[in-house]
This record gives sequence, structure tokens and C-alpha cells, in this order.
Amino acid sequence: MSRLVNQLVLKFKGRIAQPVSSMLAHLTAATFAHIALLDGQIVAEKAATDGAARAGGPQSQYERERHSLLRSYYGLLHSLVHSELFGVLTDGANAPHVEAALRVLLQGCTEGPDLQLMRQCLLVLHRLVEEWCAPWPSPSPSPSP
Repeated sequence: MSRLVNQLVLKFKGRIAQPVSSMLAHLTAATFAHIALLDGQIVAEKAATDGAARAGGPQSQYERERHSLLRSYYGLLHSLVHSELFGVLTDGANAPHVEAALRVLLQGCTEGPDLQLMRQCLLVLHRLVEEWCAPWPSPSPSPSP
């Protein structure tokens, strides 16, 4: 679903802000809920197997699914911030998810799973910092009487 929304954001940019804003909270909540479920399955799977057998071995189905889901979510965030749709992230319905989204982005910057994904997360965070922490425009000086 996030890939479809991502494509729509890239195609329509600002014109799709309202529909995306109304669905982003639900999409984010569902994404985080599924990631939590996958994290539990990954932990259970690792506990059930011998650590030595898993070290350096191939990723499990749950790990691949988690990475794919995160990749789609990061792509959506990247599209939003690079299409000037910052307001969608801080809209009233979406604001409660901003902290979790930032936490996931920071995790993506440091843990990967690959360099391209780490770079994408850094670009999203960089753009958010530029937008949210930009200096306020200075008021124009009032003419002296």
C-alpha cells in the first residue's frame, strides 16, 4: 500500500496532500504494528535456532519482510519530504506518529540493512531538519517616524 501512495505522491505532489494526510496515520500505525509483530517473530525464531548456526547465515523470511516493509515506508517518507508535503507529517491526525517515524528513521540511518537505505534515511532526516529548524524569517524593520 505504501508503494502505491508513494507513486501517487510523486505523480501529484502538493495536489494530493489532503488524501495522503487522511490515510497516513492509518498506514503508519499498520506499518508499525506489523513491524512489531515481525520483530517478535524474529526474536522467537532466533531463540529457537542455535546462535552459531544463524551467525552470518541467510536472512529469515521475517527479516526479509521487515526490511522490505521498512524500505517501502522510508521511500514514502522520502517522497513526502522531497515533494514539499511536510504538513502531511505534522497534520493533527499524523502528529502522534512523528516521534515513532523519527525513531525508525534514526534506526535506519545506523542499522541499515544496506548503505542505500541508510543514505535514504539520512536524506529524509536532513530535509526535515532543514525544514523544521530553518531560521525564522526576520521581520522587516518598521519605518521610523
